[in-house]
Amino acid sequence: MHQKQCLERKGFFKVDISGDERNIAAAIDKYLNQIKDKYGIVRNNQVAILCRSNSTAFKVGENLSTPYKIFEETVLDRDNSEWGRFFRDLLSASFDESVFAVDYAEQLFLKNWNLKNIEKHSRCAKVYFRIRSMIFAMQRIR
Repeated sequence: MHQKQCLERKGFFKVDISGDERNIAAAIDKYLNQIKDKYGIVRNNQVAILCRSNSTAFKVGENLSTPYKIFEETVLDRDNSEWGRFFRDLLSASFDESVFAVDYAEQLFLKNWNLKNIEKHSRCAKVYFRIRSMIFAMQRIR
């Protein structure tokens, strides 16, 4: 395994591994704990491994013995339309308990002063945030 520091930021580095996805998975399994120790990382969910495509991530994952979770690109991730950006931002904000519907609506107002869009976005945000509140309440009950 050949490692290069990159981006001049602690904890970011590039690793070159010869071979296919099986070799990559074997290197991850072999070196992950050493890397975590070196950077003071306690949990695996504090580590990200970037792949060029979803298919590469799945092929590597099939060969890993280390527990993992794949975050794959979705149609919404690739949608650059106004509504695509709106729903992507709305989803991100909905999982951040420190963000409130009013704050989110204000952020939208600053981006887009078109009154029709502001009213649409505000209504969507309020409905979604109500649903989010119900989901969080149900999760706390469990």
